Amino acid sequence: KDVYETPTGWKYFTNLMDASRISICGEESFGTGSVHVREKDGLWAVLAWLSILAYRNGCMGDVEKERELLQEGKSVDVSPPATKETDFVSVQQIVEEFWKEYGRNFYCRYDFENKDSASAHEMLQALEELSKSSPAEITGKVASHVDENLLKEMEIDSMDWFKYTDPVDKQVSDHQGVRLFLKGGSRIIWRLSGTGSTGATIRVYMERYEPDASKVLQDERTALKDIAAFALQFCDMKKYIGTETPTVIT
Repeated sequence: KDVYETPTGWKYFTNLMDASRISICGEESFGTGSVHVREKDGLWAVLAWLSILAYRNGCMGDVEKERELLQEGKSVDVSPPATKETDFVSVQQIVEEFWKEYGRNFYCRYDFENKDSASAHEMLQALEELSKSSPAEITGKVASHVDENLLKEMEIDSMDWFKYTDPVDKQVSDHQGVRLFLKGGSRIIWRLSGTGSTGATIRVYMERYEPDASKVLQDERTALKDIAAFALQFCDMKKYIGTETPTVIT
């Protein structure tokens, strides 16, 4: 199946659903949904997890046979097997098993709220201009304000302005944020989240991929410490808004 990365807004999901291009979707605020409704559905997400738990804990028999019996109006024994509480497979165990097999994406978002709108736009414009350069050129241009060790550790792969073209109606959504991709699968995104009456909000998204099974259970702040420092130095945050301390950390 194809995977799509869309701008913020549920409408982009619904277009893809209507065209039968996706069957499940999710957003950073944990909203999750599927093709049964054109909106986020928390109850559906809970039921999905309950189904996974039931399967992993041996509470599901022959699903197809049980469905046929129910359609015929017959009863189905759904009594769970007698198991000790210590044998129960939890959500945490399932997630940790997944991370150990496939790796983990550590994620964090910094919000800088009510900042001077002109300064915020100036910073994004500087990043946009930087994105037109090659990785080697970008490295050279930011060397004056990025720690040398961090610059060596965070090897740049590519950088661009996120531009989304809807594959269904061909509508183009441009300037959705600046994306910086690092070697190894990590990335950083900077974008403005509108402008309020007292200023603009700058959002910085940091995502680090960790493939080492022995490191997937480390604390998120520890795992993201270096990439967070790099993200703030790279965009020269202190120069533009006077601080590197976020208002909110998500």
